[in-house]
Amino acid sequence: MKKIVFLFLTTLFLSAESLNLYCGVTMSEAMQEIADKFEAKTGVKVNIIKGGSGKLYKTILKKKSGDLYFPGSYKFIVDDENNLFGYQKLMGYNKAVILVQKGNPKQIKGLEDFTKKGINVVLGDKNSGSVGKMTKKILTRFKDENFFKEVYNKAVKSSNIGRDYEKFKS
Repeated sequence: MKKIVFLFLTTLFLSAESLNLYCGVTMSEAMQEIADKFEAKTGVKVNIIKGGSGKLYKTILKKKSGDLYFPGSYKFIVDDENNLFGYQKLMGYNKAVILVQKGNPKQIKGLEDFTKKGINVVLGDKNSGSVGKMTKKILTRFKDENFFKEVYNKAVKSSNIGRDYEKFKS
């Protein structure tokens, strides 16, 4: 995906002095890598404005400015009643995964294991961000609302798991 995004940026924005890129937090680290390479190659400064996709959308709507918007959820593009976006292209998407310690020492095999004693779970906050909302949907569909609540109440919550990863590693 990084090559596709880099080519996209290079093609569209070579004549600009700077770009404002509104970026959902789930992809902000990857986009920073791309922005650094883009800046080095073109001299065009990329200002990354990170945040929740809904908040970013409202900011763009209020300011009526911005060059790129990479939301964590495609719904913010599809449901754009304000016609903010002149060009739309799906560049990638979030995919839910279960991360375990190297070697999987606790033998986690699936969602059912999230409720077991001795298993620490970190989830995206159900109220902030597309990943948390997606997690709620997955856990509820897996069993039911009670299963989701049991896992959620046990879990450590994060609005940015990528950023907070170091805190939760152990």
